[in-house]
Amino acid sequence: GSKAGFENLYRVCKEHGVTIGSFSFAASFMAEAVVHIRNKGGDFPSAGVPTQYSDVVANLRERVEPSAGEALMLCIAEATYEASITQDTTVLSLAHKISARTKEMLKEKRFGCLP
Repeated sequence: GSKAGFENLYRVCKEHGVTIGSFSFAASFMAEAVVHIRNKGGDFPSAGVPTQYSDVVANLRERVEPSAGEALMLCIAEATYEASITQDTTVLSLAHKISARTKEMLKEKRFGCLP
């Protein structure tokens, strides 16, 4: 929780083309997978980790184009994200999938904005 830690996370995310939100969400999915694996004895299950689903509500005010500037207070979007964790999955690979899903949702204009 330090400023240097945040700056390092920001740099890594920028280098890999993902947002901090996508990275954080991917880390959350990975943590859920770890809990599942530990509850099943600690070895990666031969059947794999069950696919995880999550609905996310996010304020995307900064990402709406064209920008509404200060005239827009809130822009809510809800998207369902899916994570299939394999032994080869990394936090960054999952963050890329989450980022792509968010971009898809933005392209579809699946959000509501309030002045």
